[in-house]
Amino acid sequence: SLAGSRVDKRGLWEALIPSMGYMALLRNLRNFDEAGVSDEVVQQVAARLADPAQVARSRQFPLRFLAAHRSCVSLRWAYALEQALNASLANIPELPGRTLVLVDQSGSMSMALSKKSQMRFAEAAAIFGAAIAARNLGRVTLVQYGSDSEIVKVRRGESLLRILERF
Repeated sequence: SLAGSRVDKRGLWEALIPSMGYMALLRNLRNFDEAGVSDEVVQQVAARLADPAQVARSRQFPLRFLAAHRSCVSLRWAYALEQALNASLANIPELPGRTLVLVDQSGSMSMALSKKSQMRFAEAAAIFGAAIAARNLGRVTLVQYGSDSEIVKVRRGESLLRILERF
């Protein structure tokens, strides 16, 4: 950003990407799109993002992948981010016994997490609850509540994005 318009953004990003860390890649996907990085570079970044070993080393929770997914304007990253989101379940602890997870979806949860975020508290709570339920399948009852309540079903192998659609 210091170079402003004096430098070719695409060339700069393509030169920087190979040395970028996992979190930096995740946070700059929209910038890569705006700069028009090549399809070859997109494939390389997508492969790194979706790699379960790199997801595990990154120690990122599902919320971070959901935020990246929501911030991208193109679908170039969608599949890799969904794979990373599901792989990030390995970063969620397994809970012993049976657990009830209650996810607040009331009107008070409609505010954004921060001034810079488009993510709402309700979405953050939903991804957190869905991740716990998916990681502990069969041992967690997931319930959303607001003006009423209902159980949110979680199926084996189901994408977290699909579970979120039911909130």
